[in-house]
Amino acid sequence: MTKTKLDVKVEDRRPLKWPDGQVRTLIDRRARRPAWKKTFLQYRDRLVQQLGRLGISEALITYNPSPSDEQDPGVAVYFSKPRARDFSWQVGLGIDSPMPTVEQIDRAFHAKALKHHPDKVAGGSGGDIKLYYQYDAYKRQALDWVQGRQKTEHEYVMACDRCTEPKWNLEAVRRMLMAVAVMDEFGNPGTLERTFKGFKTALPVHASTGTEG
Repeated sequence: MTKTKLDVKVEDRRPLKWPDGQVRTLIDRRARRPAWKKTFLQYRDRLVQQLGRLGISEALITYNPSPSDEQDPGVAVYFSKPRARDFSWQVGLGIDSPMPTVEQIDRAFHAKALKHHPDKVAGGSGGDIKLYYQYDAYKRQALDWVQGRQKTEHEYVMACDRCTEPKWNLEAVRRMLMAVAVMDEFGNPGTLERTFKGFKTALPVHASTGTEG
């Protein structure tokens, strides 16, 4: 299935944040790629274009600044697949305003959830505890929306240090993403999802969008 090309929001961060637990290439096994003659920025642009073709809307590119990139030329690209925003809280809480106040959200939550509170259920007053937690989830979604807390965490990472220069490692990551695109086009249904699972990582704090720690 052909993906719609997206504009990709990209953050560059230095120094390199290598994914936890991923094996490093031994120094004497790094390869030169003299046939790859483009600049770092050109390879970065090509990588960003490839991310967009896969439907990825946000990415974090990490690498070392000069001159430390001579010792460690690795590149790690963290990214997330786009998520459909969930506005089911509007129907769930009975709120028709696109920008309700916190007070309106609280009132709507209490009106729906009060009779299902765990204390009332435990006391034999009826109600359904599962509904209470569902309304609580709607409340949190609504508050996130009105308070602008929709945060992207990069769930996946592709990293490469097989080459002796960061620009070549960028190009290597792009080619890996191209291979993923081919699997998506010609593989069986679910191939892309299974492939992405192979790049899933337990992210350290520094791999999330935000201020560098």
